[in-house]
Amino acid sequence: MSSSDAATKQRARARDPTPASDSSPDTKKPRSSGPPATSTMPSAPTPPSPPTADHHPNEDELTARYYRDDESNWYKRSNDYWDAVEPTVDGMLGGFAVLCPEDSRTSLEFLKTMTDRGLINTKLVLDCGAGIGRVSDKVLLKVFDQSDLLEPCTAFVDQAK
Repeated sequence: MSSSDAATKQRARARDPTPASDSSPDTKKPRSSGPPATSTMPSAPTPPSPPTADHHPNEDELTARYYRDDESNWYKRSNDYWDAVEPTVDGMLGGFAVLCPEDSRTSLEFLKTMTDRGLINTKLVLDCGAGIGRVSDKVLLKVFDQSDLLEPCTAFVDQAK
C-alpha cells in the first residue's frame, strides 16, 4: 500500500465515526441495528438537610431542592430552609462571615456613587429579605435616614430588633 493510499484511508477513518475493525482494513463493523437505546433519567436527588456548622449546601443542592417544585412549594421550602439557619452573620452568609466587612465596604462605595450623582433619595429604604438586619445595620443606615425591614423568618426579625 502506498503512503498516499494509507493517508487517504486515515482521513476516511477520521471522518467516519464507526470504529475500525481489527480484521481486514476494508471491513467495517456494522452499526447496531436493534431498537434505539432508551435513556432513563435518574430520579431527583434527595433534598439535602438544612445547613449545619459543618455543611452548607452548594448551588446544585439548592437547585435540586428548591427549583424542581411549583412556586407555592418553592416558597414553603425556602422558608423551611431559612427557618433552620442560625440567626447570625455566619448563618446569613452561609458560613462566610469573614466576608461581611468587605461586602459592607463595597456596598457603601456603590451607594456613595449613586448618592453623589443624585440618583437615589436617601430618606427611606426597604430592605427586602432583611435577615437579621446585617445590611441595614452595616450599610443602609449609614446612607439612608430610615430603613424598614421585610423578613418572613420570625427568628431573624427577633434578632434584628
